[in-house]
Amino acid sequence: MKKLFLVLFVIVLSIASVFAQTHDVKVAFITESGYSNNLFIDNLTVGNQWTNDVGVVSINNIPADTSYAQSGDDIVVAPSVTVINLGRNAAGPFNVTMTVEPGGYSSTKEVAAVNSFETAEVVFDDLTIVPGTPYDINVTSALAGDQDIGNDSFDQYTLIFTGVPRANVLLQQWTSSTCSPCASNNPTIDAFVNTNFSSIVPIKYHVGWPGAGDDPMYLYNPVESYDYRYYYGVNGVPNVIMGGLIDPGFPYTTPGVLQNTYDTRMAVGTPVEVTATETKIAVDTVQVDVTINILQPLKVGDYVLQVQAVERRVDYDTAPGSNGETEFWDVFRKAAPTTAGTEIPTEVGTHNLTVKMAVDTAVWDTSRIYHAVYVQDNASHDVLGSAKTREISIEGKHSVIVNNIIEKPELIDDIFLNNPRVLRNTDGPKAGYNLELFEGAFPPAGWTLI
Repeated sequence: MKKLFLVLFVIVLSIASVFAQTHDVKVAFITESGYSNNLFIDNLTVGNQWTNDVGVVSINNIPADTSYAQSGDDIVVAPSVTVINLGRNAAGPFNVTMTVEPGGYSSTKEVAAVNSFETAEVVFDDLTIVPGTPYDINVTSALAGDQDIGNDSFDQYTLIFTGVPRANVLLQQWTSSTCSPCASNNPTIDAFVNTNFSSIVPIKYHVGWPGAGDDPMYLYNPVESYDYRYYYGVNGVPNVIMGGLIDPGFPYTTPGVLQNTYDTRMAVGTPVEVTATETKIAVDTVQVDVTINILQPLKVGDYVLQVQAVERRVDYDTAPGSNGETEFWDVFRKAAPTTAGTEIPTEVGTHNLTVKMAVDTAVWDTSRIYHAVYVQDNASHDVLGSAKTREISIEGKHSVIVNNIIEKPELIDDIFLNNPRVLRNTDGPKAGYNLELFEGAFPPAGWTLI
């Protein structure tokens, strides 16, 4: 099984009138949850079903409240609205009208017919939205003889600020070396990430199930890994979430599900630009410097900066778990300063934050470590911006670093600092250049002092 699912059913109860007259009728919704956030009830009505009742459900393509465009250009949209027939009889024809203020916009469309408990989409004339202008939108249905006028009108406030296109999409996944569906889905996910690595920030958290729960990447840091699991309420693996909000839908091998979700997130503007660099300040410590550029006022929320050490790929000679996998991409190692993140300023302007990360040189392949950073609203889980400190590709068993870590000269062995000599690599066909971070004995194997 992939996950433990909670399914929300729409239930229509038909109770004979004689029974109803002689018994108390009660409706209950009961659930058990370890996270207190898995049951949501909306639009519950108890009583006799009306014969004629049409309601407005939603405005589909104009975001409510505060959102952000990708530029300051005017937005031209043909508003789409969903209406529903909640009555016993088929409904129609009837008119639906949208009005928008300021601007005096008004558009009326006719719905020919909607069967009982079916919906219909209504598309109105083009509306021009000016970024930075607040709008009050009203949609009203007008069915002759409608017996419940309480759901005939739908109001929405919309304010779209000028934003910028996203540079990256955060892709978080929960997986395990003991999970068979993970082994069958990971090649597709990894290939997608590797193809789009320049614009994806990937982090994979390993969990302690199914089976023995002896995944070594989970056991390395089980507390912090589960902090992020509990944050999102993840109950099954594999599980992918993009941008803090969207699960593309299992199985992830279904053509297009990852690409479509990625495209959806990239198409949403953001008010935040995030960039990051890292500097090695000690043999076992890296400093991550993050620049957060807030371009527009942020809506009310709880904004934090997350900084996490990620190992681009972890290789094993033999499978460490029961699913046969021997290579694991973008493995979460550690968060700094904690999994709660760092509170950020929310004023418009440029803000610089510094976070120090301890490096486990005994376990991590530090040539493959990059730091994933992202700004997230804890109130909604929306990720406003993300970045990586280094771009690393893996060829065979070797790492290729595009943006190398910054090394402070004083960290190099004193024998080199105090003597103006030259270090040269004399090992193999690529003698003269080979990446070496000088984290072990000095000089390292294959290097000589001249």
